[in-house]
Amino acid sequence: MLHRRFIHIIFCLFCCTGLFGSEAYQVLGLGAPIVDILIPAEDSFVASLPGDRGGSAHADWPTFSRILEYSKTRDSKKATGGSCSIVMKGLTNLGHKAAILGKIGTDENGAYFLNRIQPMGITPLFTYSETPTAQVASLVTPDHQRTMRCFPGASTEFTQDEVLEEYFQSISLIHIEGYNLYTPGVVQRAVGYAKKHGILVSFDLSSFEVVKKFKKEILEILPDVDILFANEDEALTLTGLDPEHACNHLRSCCRVSIVSIGKDGCWVGSTTGIFNSPAIPVDVIDTTGAGDLFAAGFLHGYLSGKPLETCAFYGNLTGSVAVQIWGTEIPPELWESIIAQMK
Repeated sequence: MLHRRFIHIIFCLFCCTGLFGSEAYQVLGLGAPIVDILIPAEDSFVASLPGDRGGSAHADWPTFSRILEYSKTRDSKKATGGSCSIVMKGLTNLGHKAAILGKIGTDENGAYFLNRIQPMGITPLFTYSETPTAQVASLVTPDHQRTMRCFPGASTEFTQDEVLEEYFQSISLIHIEGYNLYTPGVVQRAVGYAKKHGILVSFDLSSFEVVKKFKKEILEILPDVDILFANEDEALTLTGLDPEHACNHLRSCCRVSIVSIGKDGCWVGSTTGIFNSPAIPVDVIDTTGAGDLFAAGFLHGYLSGKPLETCAFYGNLTGSVAVQIWGTEIPPELWESIIAQMK
């Protein structure tokens, strides 16, 4: 009980939003703070789990507990994660001041998350819960494909009432992950505040499962989205079209549309047309977080006023480095190399 109460006090100190003014950050990320568990997995184990191979789906606690037990027998790795958090970490390493808005638990994983992001200079705008912090198992099979299973925990308790207008004062962009659609009204309120204050909105479709479940809601908010990120599966689920034609269609719905296609780079569409930006050929080790780090590179270019062709190159560059490492934590020396190539 004493240990639990001590953690509670720490969270009261660090999660109090009054400690942080909006001047501490220019980019706001809205998404579930998650502790990632990266697990090298055999195909047979992934096949035994509910849900599609290669996708991202919620798991009940018995299923997730089985995954955790399996992870103890593998060379697993723990890291701060969540799609939005990875984007914010990337932007911070590229010189932007960022904040993350979401809900964590008052448990050891919540404390771990805070202790990891604050030294990076990321402002935590968290509320907290007695429910455990969200966790995601990223199961990487020998073909380097990743299958993700999420125990959403405290993140499911985040509500639209916790999206405060004060967070939108003096910022330039909000990045929203599609997983937020699982909590009613959160995305709509955030987009509404962003439009009220003239803030850019970037939106990541997150997974084809999210698109399948919330297609109607996504189509409704697209006119207010400035930058849309999708991979080919998500774009296909949303439009029924191949990547090039999906990108061409989506550019009429928002200011900039990006459809990433792995080793073939990405398609980028805007009011002036579409183009393909080739990938940087590398040896792939793990694709976990590659799309999010692509988004960080692209957004860095966009916020820096670069042409879309340069933004796409920046995205392909950060994405290419991400797939060459195990996990999503790019070491400092590689960030130095990335920044050098962006000049």
